[in-house]
Amino acid sequence: CTLVARQFRAAGIEPTPGIALCMVSGIISDTLHLRSPTTTDVDREILQWLNGFAAVDLETFVQEFFEVGSALRSHEAAHVVREDCKEFVDRGHRFSISQIEEIGFELFWERSSELHEALVELSRARELDFSALLITDILSNGSLLLMSHEPEVWEQINYPRVERFLYKLENVVSRKKQLLPLISQLLENAAASDA
Repeated sequence: CTLVARQFRAAGIEPTPGIALCMVSGIISDTLHLRSPTTTDVDREILQWLNGFAAVDLETFVQEFFEVGSALRSHEAAHVVREDCKEFVDRGHRFSISQIEEIGFELFWERSSELHEALVELSRARELDFSALLITDILSNGSLLLMSHEPEVWEQINYPRVERFLYKLENVVSRKKQLLPLISQLLENAAASDA
């Protein structure tokens, strides 16, 4: 959406309020309301420009946007862990990481047991070594990490354990740029210590 909005601006075209709001929604979703490590200064600039046309209170809109889109509010646990799920192979380990974005963790706490069961089933069905679900709180800029199993390498994780299979990852919001490198490093450390 940032690229499309830049084209509008470069051509001197003012988007209608509806079009501007659609592009605002896309940027908010893609950048986790400018909190993702993938966010650029151009995203920030374009969002501000678009909001002038969308004419909404951005903070209120963001809150409503993520509440309405809550996977935990509207889907079965099995769907939640499969919807945005990516599989990886690293140092002989096959695993998956799913991610959802929420406003707060209240709905997660209500459903944590069934989500863990769904992760265990996903891991079993796909013959993975483990599966993970990253639950990202848009407002706090942090996440909870729910694991189907805790591989031995997990003893070296530098984040607080909340309870069995669950960790608090402050300032971690990106599966690709933050969580995957963390898991890769843990697997690499384990491989080095086994050698």
